[in-house]
Amino acid sequence: MLRLLSLATLSTLACSGEPTTPSAPTLGRVTVDDALPVRTSPPAPSGDRSDAATGEGAVATWKGGNISAAQLHDHVGDELRNREIRYLLERYEVQSRALDVLVMEHLLQSEVERRGLTDVNALLRAEVDDRVPEPTDEEVEAFWPVVERQFRGATLEEARPIVVSQLVRRARERRYAEFVEELKAASDLQIVLPYPDLPPVPVPVEAHDPSRGPDDAAVTIVQFAEYQCYYCNKVKPSIERLFEEYPGQIRLVWKDYPLSNHGRAIPASIAAHCAGEQGRYWEMSGVLLANQHAMSDADIAGYARELGLSPEPFQTCMGSGRYEPLVVEDQRLGKSLGIEATPTFFVNGVLVSGAQPYERFQSIVERELGH
Repeated sequence: MLRLLSLATLSTLACSGEPTTPSAPTLGRVTVDDALPVRTSPPAPSGDRSDAATGEGAVATWKGGNISAAQLHDHVGDELRNREIRYLLERYEVQSRALDVLVMEHLLQSEVERRGLTDVNALLRAEVDDRVPEPTDEEVEAFWPVVERQFRGATLEEARPIVVSQLVRRARERRYAEFVEELKAASDLQIVLPYPDLPPVPVPVEAHDPSRGPDDAAVTIVQFAEYQCYYCNKVKPSIERLFEEYPGQIRLVWKDYPLSNHGRAIPASIAAHCAGEQGRYWEMSGVLLANQHAMSDADIAGYARELGLSPEPFQTCMGSGRYEPLVVEDQRLGKSLGIEATPTFFVNGVLVSGAQPYERFQSIVERELGH
């Protein structure tokens, strides 16, 4: 039975795995797993002073030469920035997870008392376990292509108990998330913990990158994602709401980041680009995200027909190989930025990792707009 989970567990998870191409050297991870604390340096001695943070003065001198603080910053600036990001994110995630647990403990206990139940487990059994049926044979068969590679040659019948367990677990997670939202809405919950003021990371946007919204939008969101990641689809309502709430002020740029454990992610990325040649990139992108368990070549060809694409140019494009280099380019860029999971976003360069709720994106957008 599903037990008490923090909101962070369910709302910030991302799909992890190595990208399917050789990676470029990283400049330092921007995840929080191995974060190091920021140390405050002691004040410099009186006299000639240097400030490595601002690039003023010299940090080493010898007869006939010196190393300036600016030179030192040029040498280690990227690493220091990424360490600062890791620390700030780790601090925020610790606070956020603790706050989520405290809030849910109170909301769940209040609901237990309102219903006159014995404990939280009884509440979750009624609202989650008992409301999630066993998956049908059709659902198991549709899910099998997504996970088949993980079973190293086993047949579906051999793997069926584990596959069923995975489907039940996912369904319970979704139901728990729904129940959490119901409790939050009923209690008029407001979370005001501020997102950390992270230093922006420069992320290049190329002319060939698919994008929505005006090129001169005040806020550009660069999304690294792929089409077989559940959380890449889960976060979509948050992004769509930004377009609704901030018309004309948001631009979304898609970067392909297919993971090695998702065997159909690269063909799906290529299919979206090929649909883009006929002006339907975002339509195909949406269909693929919504149909992650059905991505065979026949499925993709069917989606193209449903979108009204001319079949011959589309199939020619799919077999041409011309978009593979763009996918590889995006993967190498993501790896160089330290991305380890999808979806990962940069909101005007500010890192947001995982399927975050709308409010987290909104707080950053509001800050970027100066509101």
